[in-house]
Amino acid sequence: MNQHAVTPRMASIWHRSGDLPAERAAFANRSLFACVAAACVHPAGGVALAGNDERISRPALMVRVRKVAAQVQRRVSPGQSIAALLPQTPAGVAALIGCAVAGRVCVVLNPADPAERIRFILDDAAPGAVLFDDAAVAQRQA
Repeated sequence: MNQHAVTPRMASIWHRSGDLPAERAAFANRSLFACVAAACVHPAGGVALAGNDERISRPALMVRVRKVAAQVQRRVSPGQSIAALLPQTPAGVAALIGCAVAGRVCVVLNPADPAERIRFILDDAAPGAVLFDDAAVAQRQA
């Protein structure tokens, strides 16, 4: 586990013992969406995610996360997972955050993996849906 990761249970234990600073305990008790929203609220705006050819501002990240989360919640039942075949780009990361905000387990597929491996993972995980990007599909076909 990351030395900075704090689970809600750890937060409550540490908060009671006084070992966890109050701001960390408050952070650990927030939903993922609330944490993302808090990180994206900045008076100067600014870049939230950056890649080689793409930058996503904080406000734009919130828009993307909300859209993906809403779509995932509509299409994937609670308790079902969703598979993601996405490029390693800011847009792909934003989509993964949206899946997490929707409260669905996300099975991340690597577009560079052989087709047999992807098929095996999909058969084993049996996701309720597959979230994909045209660029990732094109990479698979190349």
